[in-house]
Amino acid sequence: MKAARWVGLGRVKCEDVPVPPVADGEILVRTVYASICGSDLHEVFFETPPPSMPAGHAGQQLGTVVYALRRHPLDLVGRDAAVIGQGSAGAFFTFLLKRAGVARVLVSDLSPARLAYGRRLGAGLAVDAGSTDFRAAVLEETGGRGADFVVEAVGSRETFPLSLELAAAESSILWFGLPEGVADYPIAFNDFFRRKLTAYSAYGAQGEPGLESFRYAVRLIADAAIDVSPLLSHMLPIEEVGEAFRIARERTGNALKVSIKF
Repeated sequence: MKAARWVGLGRVKCEDVPVPPVADGEILVRTVYASICGSDLHEVFFETPPPSMPAGHAGQQLGTVVYALRRHPLDLVGRDAAVIGQGSAGAFFTFLLKRAGVARVLVSDLSPARLAYGRRLGAGLAVDAGSTDFRAAVLEETGGRGADFVVEAVGSRETFPLSLELAAAESSILWFGLPEGVADYPIAFNDFFRRKLTAYSAYGAQGEPGLESFRYAVRLIADAAIDVSPLLSHMLPIEEVGEAFRIARERTGNALKVSIKF
């Protein structure tokens, strides 16, 4: 069978590998499609990844976002939220926050295509972070107060400090983006402390009993509550998995979600 294998930092290639044996109580699943997640990019380009690449799709990613919001329920009806990054995870936060009654979801990204998708899912303000100061935009929109809830959905050292700068006093921050590498990130703790902020991270949705967050995500897609078809911007055969990872990292051609067909 065909498999995507990590062969060195920043290098993934397609190989023929034996079909694994099936033990008692196990089943063998044939993969037809898989999508490259932001976490895959981190593992391939920033740190030593596992020997085989994980497979994901829109329902899986949406499920992780549902799970993250359920971990720390907040009453955000009529409030303002800011989301840093509009990749699939950030866009799904935009959708779910708006669906939960948030008055305005203010978002930023470097990709025009991702910003356009964020608007489709309910973003009230979509800022090109390459040309506009997102912090200034959020403060202007909120009368200088900041957002009541901030989601950092990128994970980079550049955007991480911004999550504190966007937050209103006594608000909450969700650090969802996977960190780059294993080195520590700096934090303005005095500012965090004095403004009585609350922050948390969330991952591990696959360990949720009953996988209810994933089931809910699949229902949202099946019921057409959310249109995920725009995410399928690039589809490449498994033989071109290396090129697929390059496109996903560089966002070539306004790539939203790069997928692989087996």
